[in-house]
Amino acid sequence: MMKRLLLSLIMLLLVCFVPSTGSAKKKKHVPSDLAMSHNNQGVQYLATNDIEKAEWEFKTAAEMDPKYPEAWNNLGLVYKYKGEYPQAIEALKQAIKADAKWASPYNHLGAVQLSRGNIIEAIEKITKATKLDKKYADAFYNLGLCYREYVRRGQDIEGNRKKAIAAFKKATGIDPRLYHAHSDLGDVYREIGQWEKAIIRYRLAIETKPDDPEPWNKLGSLYLEKGDTERSQAAFAKAHTLSSGGGSIPAVSQKSHQESRIKYGESLLNQGELNKALELFLKICQESPRDEKAFFDLGYTYFLLKRYTDAKEAYAKAREINPDFVEANFNLGMTYLALEDRPSAIKEFKNALVINPHHARSLFNLGMLFNESKNNREASRYLCVFIKDKPAEFQKEVEIAKKVTQAGGGCSGF
Repeated sequence: MMKRLLLSLIMLLLVCFVPSTGSAKKKKHVPSDLAMSHNNQGVQYLATNDIEKAEWEFKTAAEMDPKYPEAWNNLGLVYKYKGEYPQAIEALKQAIKADAKWASPYNHLGAVQLSRGNIIEAIEKITKATKLDKKYADAFYNLGLCYREYVRRGQDIEGNRKKAIAAFKKATGIDPRLYHAHSDLGDVYREIGQWEKAIIRYRLAIETKPDDPEPWNKLGSLYLEKGDTERSQAAFAKAHTLSSGGGSIPAVSQKSHQESRIKYGESLLNQGELNKALELFLKICQESPRDEKAFFDLGYTYFLLKRYTDAKEAYAKAREINPDFVEANFNLGMTYLALEDRPSAIKEFKNALVINPHHARSLFNLGMLFNESKNNREASRYLCVFIKDKPAEFQKEVEIAKKVTQAGGGCSGF
């Protein structure tokens, strides 16, 4: 049988594209030379990310030979990449019509349905792909993504998490080089506190794609959760080096590059290397003047250095970029307190409560500030809400709030 050239485009969502091992079960349809030529040309255009030209080549191939399943399959993937899901579904259905025993279009049709939030339909189609091709690693990976989406929606969390783990393990068992399956499986293990298994999977992802900073970022975050600041900083530093082009690596997305730099800066803060962090955040803010998180971290760095006026300006910039950034409003209030400007601090804490009426730290700080000024009613207004919310991480503060409100007559009027 003539070897088929399939689309391989990592940028498409939810799936890695590897030719299905079930191709031996496909119908023996030999496309015309012209149709195959246009299909192959489309694949070449995709290699250079020329989506529009690729689309026309696949359309031409399908027009020349309507029974050519690869042309329809590749066209469906282009539509999926563009977010044109109805067209993607129609093209993939045409691929199935041309060859109902080929696993690939079922898998991709399921991925499209998952992108649309239709999990039941997604699982149905992807399961069909796994039955047609029991060695189809990408289909098992996509099946894992479906079960993870159920977990995110809070549906049978334990059961669906087990199914996701099983699907991801099946995918990596078939194809040990399946990068995303290792990475996502690491995420699942991390969610349930299985640290060692998570680390193993992240390291397997690194072995598979050693030039990608993302698994290093994930390792850094995991170590940070464990309280291992030394390993955390080392991992973030590695991600920062890779995303900055410190090694012989391909270009990475600006978003990934920015995330790596910011996390590395935060790891420097955790290690107390304030001047190094300041230098990095200043550079990031200069290069990315609309990055609210970078300005927020810059403000925090200035605050730790007791450069409160500079901190105020950085936090104000973060809030200007994103007016709904509640923590920027709160930290701006804290900065005004450090500057001994209580009226401005109160204003900023109130601004934070406009965004989130149950922001615990703002409620507590406002209550205590009004208590200091002997305004018992205003103090109770905020502290009683704080007590009612019972924030688990602020139990000591809850006890303090209870004593303050009891001295002022209690919370019966609030």
